[in-house]
Amino acid sequence: MDTSLATIEALYFFFRDYDVSLNCKDRNYALYKGTYDNLLWLYAFNFKLIQDAYTVGDKKDKVFARIPGYIQKQ
Repeated sequence: MDTSLATIEALYFFFRDYDVSLNCKDRNYALYKGTYDNLLWLYAFNFKLIQDAYTVGDKKDKVFARIPGYIQKQ
């Protein structure tokens, strides 16, 4: 589903909200310092790694069977 969160996104939002509730007055998200932003970088890195493997890499002739339509052909 395009409207669902990946597990890593859900964890990011949980930890970000938890951090803001503990460390920021009045739950002001403008004061959030990006402590957990690397979680999203890790997700993006792995997404790109899988896309490259199935579009130009050693698995380009194989079908990614886990999630239909996940691989974005270029």
